Amino acid sequence: MIAVKTMMSSLTDKVKNTYFCFCKIREEVKSMEGCLAIILIAVVIVLFINYPLPAMVVTAAIIAVISFISANREADEEDKVRLKKESFERAHQKYSDFKSKITIPDNASKVNYKKGNATILNTKVFMWIEDNDLCFFPTKSPSSDTASDIKKIILYKIPISKIEYYATSGDVVYENKITGGGGGSSFEGALVGGAIAGGAGAIIGSRNKIDPISSELITHDSRETFLKYFDDNNLKHSMVFDFKDYEKFNELIPQKAFTIVNTIKTNDIIDSVLNESTGSNILDQIRELAKLKDEGILTEEEFSNKKKELLARIS
Repeated sequence: MIAVKTMMSSLTDKVKNTYFCFCKIREEVKSMEGCLAIILIAVVIVLFINYPLPAMVVTAAIIAVISFISANREADEEDKVRLKKESFERAHQKYSDFKSKITIPDNASKVNYKKGNATILNTKVFMWIEDNDLCFFPTKSPSSDTASDIKKIILYKIPISKIEYYATSGDVVYENKITGGGGGSSFEGALVGGAIAGGAGAIIGSRNKIDPISSELITHDSRETFLKYFDDNNLKHSMVFDFKDYEKFNELIPQKAFTIVNTIKTNDIIDSVLNESTGSNILDQIRELAKLKDEGILTEEEFSNKKKELLARIS
């Protein structure tokens, strides 16, 4: 009985070791180098069995080739690291040269420019007001000195008079991800179970333990701050920043917040309607105000107040 248990234990260990070796080989096979290595090993084994001396020569040649390839690969990696470092140093020097020619206030804000029409690096940038211009300049140099990156090391200016407004968009979505539960099968358990108890053991051994059910709250935040402005040709452009940067714009150009700009436009429209109103066309102007209310430009309260003001002119 003891001998049987010992034999079964030994068999189980061998099966486990075989499976682990299989897993390791399978990982190697995923790459071309792994496949080539397996083929070469098989060839060497066959040669050693049948032709020991040639096998030694082939093995030595293989080792030499592998050493040569490995050395070249290390040299290539070193060259890549060196070239990348040199490129960064050149870019940093050009950035420093440009930065030395401009004056960035000590109290300049820092905002994260993500994307947009501005020809400036997509990174954190300084932001300040100078001579009625909203100015932007990168807080760090680009990672390389490619032409496309170097030309983005600029002082980007937008005349405040050309800024239409800034606002926020997007929302926050919460997702409750449930994991665990269920069983499934295990290849390792099937091998061991099958070796010990045959087919039935393979089925039983392949069953995994049921994982405990757990939940994870995942937050998807698509909120961002955007700036709308016009270029010298009066073409509309935009810049997109982090959501939290909204407060920085509020500090520098509060008059360009969308809510304020929209209110000013609405008041201008109302004033225009009222100024054109005479006793003969007041009813037409009330209809115009009603259209503005229907389009959402005027609130119900604003419409009612202006309507009363117009009707008062008739009496």
